[in-house]
Amino acid sequence: MKKHVLVFISDPILRDDVIETVNEVHPQAQIEIAEDYDQACERLHALDGWAWAIINPELDRAPIDASLKGLGFAMQARAALPVVLSAPVRDTDTQNWIFLEPPFNTPMLRDALLQTLPTQASDPI
Repeated sequence: MKKHVLVFISDPILRDDVIETVNEVHPQAQIEIAEDYDQACERLHALDGWAWAIINPELDRAPIDASLKGLGFAMQARAALPVVLSAPVRDTDTQNWIFLEPPFNTPMLRDALLQTLPTQASDPI
């Protein structure tokens, strides 16, 4: 089964960097780009076989707002491991998520994806 990766990032330069990193780490992955919250949820519910959901909520507020938590529940329900490119205040609803400390850098993302690749990509692609 092909593994899908949701990329929900509004900044096009950052999004391109993330896509390039995902392709490097997991070349067979099918990348699904979401432009907004509704589209992200729609994509998650439409497909099976998720590896990661990489999001950049651009949050400078805490705690994580309800819409992001809702997206998080959708990600977890579809077995997509949430990888967040900023580090908002964590709470119990996000304890299994991977948070990358700002500022974002590609090696940090690559390392996080490589550390989770064996368990996330254990199914045939």
